[in-house]
Amino acid sequence: MKGMCLNSKYLIINIIFIWSLSSSFSSVEKNYKFNYYDHGPVKSHGWLSNNAMNGYWKFNLPNGKLEREGHFLNNKEQDYWFYYDDKGAKIKEGHFLNGKMNNWWSFYKNGQISFKCQYVNDQKNGYCIIYSNGKSVKAMHYINDVKTKEWSNYLSFIKDNPTVNQL
Repeated sequence: MKGMCLNSKYLIINIIFIWSLSSSFSSVEKNYKFNYYDHGPVKSHGWLSNNAMNGYWKFNLPNGKLEREGHFLNNKEQDYWFYYDDKGAKIKEGHFLNGKMNNWWSFYKNGQISFKCQYVNDQKNGYCIIYSNGKSVKAMHYINDVKTKEWSNYLSFIKDNPTVNQL
């Protein structure tokens, strides 16, 4: 380092110091993981950090079709997830919080919405709306997975609950 000005020496020393600090604080090991069925197809794939599922994951059926996809946080389902049948049609979708169903979940049959319900900690808590041919036809209310009220048609539900937006 002969002939180098004093400021350049300090700059190099500071860069080395900062690099060594950053590498010691970034001890989180993050990699993309593939898991396979015994006979070859991909079973699942997604992000691992410190040996925990963290980030986006996809799970496949043995026939190779997508079964479900969504985010994990510390090995628990988190945020929005999608589920599919063995032909690839969506069968349900909704929110997770710490591995439990929360908020609205929608359920499908033959490619159309069949019903949607509000959940808290894996239990129906709130409204469930039943659909026929894509239109709301009746509604129910649940507390801790127990039905507390039912409306035989959607118009009576809206009349009793005017503050509820069109679902």
